[in-house]
Amino acid sequence: MKKVALILFSLFVVVGCSSSDDHNIKIYFDEETYSQQKLMWEQQNIQNYTFTIKSMSSSDGPIEEEITVLNREVVYDENRFYNLTIDDIYNEIKREYDYDVEQSKKNPLDSFYKIIDAIYHSVKYDKQYPIPVSFGRSYNFNTNDIPVGFGRTTEIQNFVVND
Repeated sequence: MKKVALILFSLFVVVGCSSSDDHNIKIYFDEETYSQQKLMWEQQNIQNYTFTIKSMSSSDGPIEEEITVLNREVVYDENRFYNLTIDDIYNEIKREYDYDVEQSKKNPLDSFYKIIDAIYHSVKYDKQYPIPVSFGRSYNFNTNDIPVGFGRTTEIQNFVVND
């Protein structure tokens, strides 16, 4: 838990989004490091690997699953919540960030985004392989002067390259 808290309070690039009422939503994401790590992952061209994905969210609860990837394609299991390659995970991280930026630019006072003060997209990378080993999105919002937050955190563990 300390690890997750530390990640959420790491230093990120800030994007400010405003509306006609000057409601600014700060979106934190280190896009430069993300791009560098993703490029290094792609250059390694690892075809076959396995890993464990663990996720905890306010909506889905805890999930833990074993994933196998052969020839850069996930071995699909219809009973699994996640059927993702590392490439898919990188794309999902960016998709979530882009979605929040786009939604916050629309008229945030007419949506869920009207009560959000900040959105944190946190990503921590493995030292041996350029893969995201911990990533998530959390929302901080303020209602009646009481700060409240929720989100999702996912971890990649036991990453093994298979020949």
